[in-house]
Amino acid sequence: MKARPFLAVLLALVLVVFGLGLGGWWLVWQRSALRLQRLPLVVPRAARFVPREAPLSFHLFSDGDQPLDYARAVAPPRQR
Repeated sequence: MKARPFLAVLLALVLVVFGLGLGGWWLVWQRSALRLQRLPLVVPRAARFVPREAPLSFHLFSDGDQPLDYARAVAPPRQR
């Protein structure tokens, strides 16, 4: 068996595996929750109506008119 073609194929496989590993690591890092640490903490406007001692709070990040528009869209025509 000739060494030069074997080493060329082996080097190509190592480079492909290394590139896939590096690309996978980059994708995981881009989608990581650790990136949220850099974002500033913002209290939603609706939070001022929730007491601080509440065991659980749920905030909708939407425009205030969207639920009303949705209710109108799914209502029967005679109830709009």
